[in-house]
Amino acid sequence: MKKKIKARLRSQAGETLAETLLALLVASLALVMLAGALSAAGSMIATSKRGMENYLAADAALAAHTGGTASTVTVGGADYSVTLYQNTVAEDIYAYGPASD
Repeated sequence: MKKKIKARLRSQAGETLAETLLALLVASLALVMLAGALSAAGSMIATSKRGMENYLAADAALAAHTGGTASTVTVGGADYSVTLYQNTVAEDIYAYGPASD
């Protein structure tokens, strides 16, 4: 076993053309996969940003109303009729529900 390793280390033979081409193919595939992953990540970021903007706009519209007010809220392109009974704020979280007496 040691003789084979020493002989291989002393050998002046380089890598074959097939080995070089295979290494280039593997490196190329890795770069293509990296580009695809970056593209997918960018798309996910854009989608989540639009979703967050829609959520914040709907939250701001709800926060602007006072108790007993009928309103229409648009979420994901669909309109929903809602009635706000009470607007209470606890630790910057808005809670909407039946008015307490």
